[in-house]
Amino acid sequence: MNTLQFADNLTRLRREKKVTQEELADRINATERHIRNIESGIKGTSVILLISIANALEVTPDDLLADYLT
Repeated sequence: MNTLQFADNLTRLRREKKVTQEELADRINATERHIRNIESGIKGTSVILLISIANALEVTPDDLLADYLT
């Protein structure tokens, strides 16, 4: 998975949904720091976390991976 593309998609979708990093972290039972690290490309994500993030933002995993898949 292209970590930076995923990070960009995550940041964009989270902002479109008007969800803060802290709110997203609460929704998926993670820390705000972990969300920051994912969005900055420092950390990747597991498939399970990808699905949790998608569910929390009410998007599909494909939405988070969109440019990576094309």
